Parts: sequence; structure tokens; C-alpha cells
Amino acid sequence: MSPCKCSDPYALLNLLYGPERGETAGKALRQMLPGSPARAGAPLDESNIALSSSPQTSLNPSELLIHDVDLFAGLPGQPAADYHDPAALLAVTQTLLDEVQHSARLLRLKNISRVWGNPQHQPQNVLILGFLRAAMLLADPSVLVAAELEAPLEVRAPYFGNGENAAHLIETGELPWLLLDAFARGQSNKLQAWVNDLRLPITDISFLHRLVWPDEISAPLAAELLSAENLASLQNALAASKVQPRNFMTALDAAGETLPPELAQRRALAVHTILLALTGLPTLDTASHSFPGLATILRARAASPAFSPWGAQVGLSCGGACLSLMRIAPNGAMALCISNTSAEPQTAALDAAALGFNGEWRDLLTGDAMNLDEEEWCKLEGYQSRWWVAR
Repeated sequence: MSPCKCSDPYALLNLLYGPERGETAGKALRQMLPGSPARAGAPLDESNIALSSSPQTSLNPSELLIHDVDLFAGLPGQPAADYHDPAALLAVTQTLLDEVQHSARLLRLKNISRVWGNPQHQPQNVLILGFLRAAMLLADPSVLVAAELEAPLEVRAPYFGNGENAAHLIETGELPWLLLDAFARGQSNKLQAWVNDLRLPITDISFLHRLVWPDEISAPLAAELLSAENLASLQNALAASKVQPRNFMTALDAAGETLPPELAQRRALAVHTILLALTGLPTLDTASHSFPGLATILRARAASPAFSPWGAQVGLSCGGACLSLMRIAPNGAMALCISNTSAEPQTAALDAAALGFNGEWRDLLTGDAMNLDEEEWCKLEGYQSRWWVAR
């Protein structure tokens, strides 16, 4: 079976369960859906971030609230849901509709790759994902569906569908491991290589980036990108840590060097600056007042269309501790983003003329203006970031 290219939930039910059971399930679906769908909200743009907790007044008012739904988990004391029975699919559909009623704007579907059983990543998984997205579209066109996939980039491709019949967003579970590695070693080579390969197969979907405590479920993804020695070092440091709560910032402290408060704050800002520079939708699990300076980065991102979640990114390898990428919006706006992952001053090995950049550019993060045929533009202090945009 090949994934269906349609986005009709009733047709997808017929494909999954056959005409007779599919028609019966379709009648039940019609009773579950509202009589008339809500009006579509504003499209996802560079001003959006995603929060997994209640919105904070200090953040951008257009934030998205994430609601997690584990598709593979049954009720307490009950076996996992069996999606070979359409009743299981209708039950989780009702759960998602309830979440939408409770203000969810982004539904993060966990374990989508396992819903049809073993082996993982069967075509029916993609059909179920497409069905859930299509059902939510009928209920509320403003709701986005994200898929959590603990799988290499090439395996994730079918879950993108054709841009209309699968997930809006695919989660990058390996990112927390790569960020921990870069800041623990003060070297960005593994993170840079991943950024260089992170490309969207089509323009109507994007990535979901979350900063979370890295777990063993996502470790196999990191194992494909990091050396066995470096990954083991991170795993050992996290396993030995008793710190609470377990979030990405406490993981960063556990895996990296203990720093004075001011330098630790700069490191935290550097991590968030990289997160917000990547193509896709970034997730913040904390309020901005926890990190002085984060609100400035959020405003800078919202001010430039170059950071559209639907835009492209081009990794620009610059060696050593610096991470570099170019963001390119669908309308052509560009931003050159450079971050230092070490506590020591660095110079990014980038030749502006060779890259075709010239003239005066402005740093969105500081307001500094500089001509890119000079040398100072690519020099960064410890844990400093630059977002250059053409004036």
C-alpha cells in the first residue's frame, strides 16, 4: 500500500478499513464533528513560537499552545489502542477534538510510527496521520498537527505527505543531543553538519524544534550523528545528574562546564538564539523572564520575514566553535545567523565576498551596522550571536 495523496477523512477511513467498516466509521465521525468549522486563524509566520505551558504576558501574543497526545497509550490499566479497529481511531479523534475545545492550537502526536503495530513506519501510519489532520481541518482550520518521529530524516519523508495530507510539522528529536554536544565541547562541527542537511522536502510543511531533556528514546537518532564516545559522555553525565526539574537548561548544566552566573546566562541565550534561527517552529518550555535578553531575541525574530517557519535554510560551515546558516524566506528576505558555542572569542571562517554578500548589513540582535567587506562582522565574543540582515 502506498500513502494516499488525498485529504478527505472519509476516503481515508475507507482505505484503512474497507468500504463497509469505513462507511460506518464515517457516519460516527460526522456526528463527532461540529456542524460548521471555526474560521481559520492567522497563518504561521516568523512571529510564532510554541509554548507547552500557559502563555506568559511577556511573550509574543501570537504564541501557539502545544497539547501532547500519545496515540499508542491506552487508558490506565488497559492495553494500548488497536488501530486495526476503527473504534480506536475514532476515540483518539474525539480526544483531539476535546483538546481543540480547550484552546489547543498545535497538536503533537506521539508514537505515530507505531500505531499500526510492528514493524514501525508502515504506510497505514501515514494514512492515520492524514486522517487526523483532515478531521481537525474540518473541526478548526487554524489547528496545526505535529508528528513526533524518533526516526532518521530520510525515514520521516513519507510523514510529510504532499503538504496537505499528513503532518504540518515534523519534530526534530535529535536537536537537544546535538546542542548539548556542541556546548559541552565548545565545538559546533556535528551540529553544523546536521544543520547543513536539514532541508524541507516541500514548501508546505516544516520542522518543530523542542528544547527538552534528551531521553534514551531519541538517543539512537543522536547515535547516527555523534561519535560513540561523545554520546556516551553525555548519557553518563545526564544519568548521574539528580537535578530537578529535568528540562533542557538543567541538562545543559549537567552535561557542560559549571559556569559563573553571567556566563551561564550568555550560554543559555546562545542556545535559544540557535533554536530561534533554525527553519521551522521553535518551542519554548519556559517563560521569557527566566532568561534576561530572550525577549529581545524573540522581538528580533518576529521583526524579520527571513525567519518564516516555512522558509529555507542553508548551512554555511565555518569551522571550529561557530555555527552559521542563512535563512531565506519565501519572499526572498535573508538573514545570516552566526553563533559562538564556546566561552572563548571566535572568528567565523566565512568569506562574505565569496558568498555573494556585500554592502552594509545590520545585526538584528544589537542594532549594529557593518559593511561585510570588513573583518569585524564575523568576530564573536564568547557565546555571542549575530543575525545580519541587509540594510
